[in-house]
Formats: sequence, structure tokens, C-alpha cells
Amino acid sequence: MSESDSMWSEKGATMSDKSARNEFGLTQHEIISAIRAGKLQNP
Repeated sequence: MSESDSMWSEKGATMSDKSARNEFGLTQHEIISAIRAGKLQNP
């Protein structure tokens, strides 16, 4: 999947942590760290 095909390219799009782990190969720790650093928003 190319970056332009990602659901993140749509303004206001949201994604579950499970989907983010699968699509981007992130760990739960990385997701939580990114939220705390202000790089991701927790809905």
C-alpha cells in the first residue's frame, strides 16, 4: 500500500491502534509514546 492509499491521507481520518499496528508495523508502546509526544491524537 502506498502512502497516498493510506487512510491517513483523508482529512479527519481516524484509525484504531490495532489497525495502526497492522498497517504501519508499530508497537503499542510506539503508539502511546507518539500520543504523549503530541505526534498523534488520541480521539
